[in-house]
Amino acid sequence: MNSMQIEEMVACHECDLLVKKRPVAYGEKGCCPRCGNKLYEPKKDSVSRCMAMAMSGLILIIPANFLPLVTMELLGRTEEDTLISGVLALYREDYWFVALIVFMAGSFVPFLKLLLMLFVTICLKMNLRPRSLPWLFRFYHEVDTWGMLEVYLLAILIAAVKLLDLAEILPGVGLYCFVGLLLTTILLSVNLDEAQFWKMIEDDKNG
Repeated sequence: MNSMQIEEMVACHECDLLVKKRPVAYGEKGCCPRCGNKLYEPKKDSVSRCMAMAMSGLILIIPANFLPLVTMELLGRTEEDTLISGVLALYREDYWFVALIVFMAGSFVPFLKLLLMLFVTICLKMNLRPRSLPWLFRFYHEVDTWGMLEVYLLAILIAAVKLLDLAEILPGVGLYCFVGLLLTTILLSVNLDEAQFWKMIEDDKNG
């Protein structure tokens, strides 16, 4: 089997069957004939859409981290909590490892993920060819597994529900930005066409 034939093959992640890629229209999927698992799904304007999502996420991530997520009113006392203030509170209580995990999963990793995607998409749109581009795109996928915004949002909601009997809980601007950030990262994953990205990266590298 020559290199051209190998490039036309795709392995099923579920049953490891090698399947020859066939042309698929936008909105359709290429599925494994053995187990029915989705193998590939072309996305229209994937690079442009991922760039837009990355830029939107980078805009939202600052207020999501530094503006109040919730405001608690208890016995006439008002307290505003942000993502960063929560990390600092954990650190001051000597839960430095938990503080580090929360900071990495809720702030640093999502920021790094969005920054990597923005850099990769800008390079592809402007036909730039840095040697590090394939490595950066692979690193994006490694980083992507450590982003846990949905887990952090779930923790916020659970804490708010438990505190409703003790204090009045009001959503803050930061919470809306955080939800927007989460939706942006989801849309980024939905619109990412890995096959299209790798084809453009390889074309740049060989061109």
